[in-house]
Amino acid sequence: MTDPTVTSRPLNKILVVDRGGIAIRVLRPCHEQGLDAVATCSTPDNEH
Repeated sequence: MTDPTVTSRPLNKILVVDRGGIAIRVLRPCHEQGLDAVATCSTPDNEH
């Protein structure tokens, strides 16, 4: 059910809070669609 008082706006930036293969699978189509996308990871994740 949608609320008729809420208007939607197109996305133009995506933040992916994940690492590895999942982030790549999200980022690639974002870039293909012309969306700005960035991925973040925590320090322990970054050390592997």
